[in-house]
Amino acid sequence: LSICVLESVCSSLMAPCSIVTLTYHCCYFFFFLMIRRPPRSTLSSSSAASDVYKRQVSTQSTGESAQAMMGDGANSFPTASDSAYGDNPFAAPAFTGAPDSFSAQDSFSAGFATAADAFGSMDGGSMSFPSAAAFPSADTVATAANVMGHQGIADLAKSAGNLHQNVSTAANNAVSAVKNAMAGAPAEGEPRMQISVTDPVKQGDGFSSYISYKINTKTTLPQYTWKEFSQIHRYSDFVWLQERLKIRYPNVIIPPLPEKAVTGNFEPNFISLRRTALERFLNRIAAHPILQISEDLQTFLEANEETLNQAKKTPIEGPKKPQQSGGMGRWFKEVFQGASNALSAPQEFVDPAYEEQKEKIEELKHQVSMLKRYTEKLVMHRRLLSMAHAELGVGFSNYSNIEQGHIQNGLANLGETCDRVSVFEGEQASVEELQLDAMLTDTVLMLSAVGDLCQNRAKSIVSLQTSRSIHADRQADYERVKGDQRKAAKAAELMREIHEAELQEADSKRHYDDLVDSMASELNRFNESREHDYKTMMLSFAESSREYHAQIAQKWDECYRQLADEFASTSGLEARSVI
Repeated sequence: LSICVLESVCSSLMAPCSIVTLTYHCCYFFFFLMIRRPPRSTLSSSSAASDVYKRQVSTQSTGESAQAMMGDGANSFPTASDSAYGDNPFAAPAFTGAPDSFSAQDSFSAGFATAADAFGSMDGGSMSFPSAAAFPSADTVATAANVMGHQGIADLAKSAGNLHQNVSTAANNAVSAVKNAMAGAPAEGEPRMQISVTDPVKQGDGFSSYISYKINTKTTLPQYTWKEFSQIHRYSDFVWLQERLKIRYPNVIIPPLPEKAVTGNFEPNFISLRRTALERFLNRIAAHPILQISEDLQTFLEANEETLNQAKKTPIEGPKKPQQSGGMGRWFKEVFQGASNALSAPQEFVDPAYEEQKEKIEELKHQVSMLKRYTEKLVMHRRLLSMAHAELGVGFSNYSNIEQGHIQNGLANLGETCDRVSVFEGEQASVEELQLDAMLTDTVLMLSAVGDLCQNRAKSIVSLQTSRSIHADRQADYERVKGDQRKAAKAAELMREIHEAELQEADSKRHYDDLVDSMASELNRFNESREHDYKTMMLSFAESSREYHAQIAQKWDECYRQLADEFASTSGLEARSVI
């Protein structure tokens, strides 16, 4: 239209006699504007923006002219390609809360700034939306609109301040939502799952009998349907869980289970020790950042007997292992390579820090095994002493029946004291077995699990070396036949095998690197856990020994005072201080 007007003006200037023609074109131009746009009183800011958007899609050059005049202070007007609001992004410019996402390409904030820019400015923990000065003013947009000659853009400029306020409110609402979510999250180091094993109950009779345990779970993990729940499981269910975790997570130290027992499975002391070990097993899994989100753990905790039996029938797929081919030839290569590595470790895979930790683990396992023997002797002798005091008490009591007077009372008093001391010593033996022997036994099993992880590292090294050897052999075979036209088919087959060998080598290298990276964190976690467990064990042992010895000493002190009072009237005997 502007071109038409300019042509009319130029024609009028060159032809003064055609003033009628100029008047005609001006009337046509203003008449076109009137039928093109309804009266201003019937338009809202959103409808005006809607008309502008439609004209802008058809006349992109106009928008580009306005952008050029706005300079560096503005971004760009939205186009049909970068709109996130359908065919007309201006139809609903107001936000009513925190949007699902903020994007510089999708969100419209007065045509210039976005909520993504607002979040980008929240550095240093300052979560505040940019000030209004960061946005182009309404006057700037109005100036651009006047240059463009579009009254609709001028209307849009008037609502730019309101739109900026809406976007600012939406962004601040999103920030508040994030703060509230963070406030409800568990603190660093706070356990996200707590599991207890209680209520051991014998089920069935005869050879098919077993002990069931109640598993109580409290969790804040979102994948669980309930936050507090319980299920009943038996020892074989725990074995299933451990085997699944070993297959699915070969680069992780899987906590050990208490060892099976052929006899004595229904003795109270054995059941108590097993219950504690099973609880420790589950809580170690729940404390591991990878194992705690395992689907197998969730199935074990949430499933009842019927559901778990169905899950046991489902085959498990472990992580993708390196592709291997070669049949018996590869197997023999790996056997010889493993024997060679045992005699002399390859220099490429020598890690002094790892070797030092490995030696420390072996020495630790030896020392823990020796200490465990001593604790077993202590517990055994404590129980023997308890039995000896019990028998001595019975002897004193029986002998008192044939005596009279002070002698009878004194023997009866000693018999009763020996009986009470026997009870304390038996309890102390059970507590020491739980605090020392069971913990050391668990440590030996944990060290065996660490040894399994070290074996996985050695196997991955052998696999990588074998893959490299096969690759080199195939490459050498190809070099011998590639120049012989009569062996073109053989050369093509070797090229295919070389490609497969390259893939196998790459997979083996990636598997080895993942295992090495995982081992560092796993060993650190094991050492931290062992240190915490040992501190708890030593403090508990010292405290329980102090308490039991104090109670036993108190019983003997009471016995002495009673005997002294009993014999005080006897000539030649005087009460003496124990100290």
